[in-house]
Amino acid sequence: METSNEPSSMIVRQPSVAGHFYPGTPEKIKQFIAQLDLEPEILTENVIGSITPHATYDCCGEVMAETFMRIRTADTYLMLGPKHREKKGACAVFQRGRWKTPLGDIEVDSNLTAALMSETALLKNLPDDHENEHCIEVQLPMLQYVADRPFMIAPILVPTGFDSELCQELGMAISRTIRNCSGQVVILATSDFSQDLSPEMAERKDGSFIQQVALLELEDLMGGIKRFGYGYCGINAIISMLIAARELGATGGELVKYITHGESEDDFTRGNGYAGMLIK
Repeated sequence: METSNEPSSMIVRQPSVAGHFYPGTPEKIKQFIAQLDLEPEILTENVIGSITPHATYDCCGEVMAETFMRIRTADTYLMLGPKHREKKGACAVFQRGRWKTPLGDIEVDSNLTAALMSETALLKNLPDDHENEHCIEVQLPMLQYVADRPFMIAPILVPTGFDSELCQELGMAISRTIRNCSGQVVILATSDFSQDLSPEMAERKDGSFIQQVALLELEDLMGGIKRFGYGYCGINAIISMLIAARELGATGGELVKYITHGESEDDFTRGNGYAGMLIK
């Protein structure tokens, strides 16, 4: 993690998966998104939250792009992603500094992160936990590409093992914090969906989950996470976002795009599911 030529309190998070999960240069990023041939006149709207995947752009870049293109640029994106290496533990906040991407630097909203941390002891300032975690990083070039003005981020990593009490406390803390913010904050929760299933099985399982999210049936959703095998890596991120969004007035969700993608170009009998959703 780079700290040279910066104030002592400034932490700069360097890209760790550029050139691997997504193209490593501005030209190649723009070329990739341009070749997706997305609708040129997509209308943006104010949303409270969203769900997007975080695999490689080749696998799910089109889902990320179409979802972010629907969201009117926020002042700050509160970004919730899974801490893939930990099933339990603290939620890791990147409290202050900036993140570098091939498309430029993004400042962390330190006022928002400080306010969040004052609301719950679940959140700890653990910037090193973000250093080699890809889930938030891969979102950023897409957001920068579609944004019509500068924005800030508030990056948070949550453990992967489902914890309803954690989700409830974190979601409520987020809603209280955003309610007291003067700027517009959109909550971005990232998770991949079914893994290593046939397209038919993935669509059936993920479709049930998507339907419950769209109806904001959170009690049924949380009750069925283990029963129906919704063991998605970002399940805590999603549920925390949904709890916060409902507290902030959300009444439902909309599926933007869902795809399944094979693990290899030669075998599409088993693969993963990826969804983009808006919570409004």
